[in-house]
Amino acid sequence: MSHNSLGDRLRMARKKKDITREQEAEKINRSVSTISRFENYNALNLSLHKLVQICAGNGTSFFNVLTDGNGDLVPLTAGGSVVLVNNDLSQLSDF
Repeated sequence: MSHNSLGDRLRMARKKKDITREQEAEKINRSVSTISRFENYNALNLSLHKLVQICAGNGTSFFNVLTDGNGDLVPLTAGGSVVLVNNDLSQLSDF
């Protein structure tokens, strides 16, 4: 089973931190159903802002979700796209 969809990677990151969907939803002021959609419907396009918010909500580095641990971007399967507004990731170094 491949875990290369963005939703899969977000779910794995949340579970690795032992955080429930309810806890994550509360941290980022979203509904549990929204967290579920983020994790389960890989056709959902997330804005960079929402993606960073989710990572902050589950205590995971933004880069850990999108990279393989060596700093190389993980290829995401179809539908797991991230919408980057200006392609400048330098401002996200703290995430």
